[in-house]
Amino acid sequence: MDLSVSTTSYFKLEIMATGGEFTYGFVTNKDQKDLIRKKIDSSTICIENYEGDVEALFFMFDDVVHVYGPSGANAKVSLSIYSDEDCENEVKEIFYNEHIDDIGVHSFMSLNPNPNEFKKNYDSDALMFGGYYIEKRVRYPVVIKIEQDEKFDVNNLYIGTVSLDETLSEDEIVDRVLYIRPDVATKIMNIYSNGEYCDESLSDYIHEIYYDFNDLDKRVQELLTKAVCDPLDIEGKGAQEEQFVIVKTMDDDILFEGYCYG
Repeated sequence: MDLSVSTTSYFKLEIMATGGEFTYGFVTNKDQKDLIRKKIDSSTICIENYEGDVEALFFMFDDVVHVYGPSGANAKVSLSIYSDEDCENEVKEIFYNEHIDDIGVHSFMSLNPNPNEFKKNYDSDALMFGGYYIEKRVRYPVVIKIEQDEKFDVNNLYIGTVSLDETLSEDEIVDRVLYIRPDVATKIMNIYSNGEYCDESLSDYIHEIYYDFNDLDKRVQELLTKAVCDPLDIEGKGAQEEQFVIVKTMDDDILFEGYCYG
């Protein structure tokens, strides 16, 4: 899709799907570790655990990953033009609830966190604690500012997802949207490949680029960071449909893994 505009406009792209909040990290506090083990022994472990003044809540342990958003798979996407950056005054609806695979955006894996890469930072008696809840109709809205006489092109959109297959589930959760204009995409490819692949499509390499993000040329990091679209409030239906917890030792012995209830 290619849309020309004659005045400055704000485009709101909204991605919607079932999703939730997902976290995974390390528990080092003795009281919290004791509480988690006690809850496991009594078959009352859940994503939010309390006893007296001690709390062991899943979102407190996010050293490895913490993401809240919709699943990138089978998501629906809507796009509208607004006259203000808060997207309160709609000018025109471009499309509504289109399947993500049908609108020409580029999807890529922005992160695939592995707990083993973090273990060296913790003592051997720490626990690995992960959890999530599923929520329907999670909306991830972002704003794209288009300058006067600039053309908006949906093909400049890149949707990044966090893969959770090394931690919690097979889900891939949306965690960023980039709007990368063609001249910027060419510049990124030119720097990244030292001029060898500057005519190649960025969409074919962006997963590879993000995989090496921390080792990238600082110029590429800066260009990608500037291309990230500002998100509005991310929110869903408001009901936790199901909850899941996993607890492991540092030797990867599973102490608990399964669905639970708060």
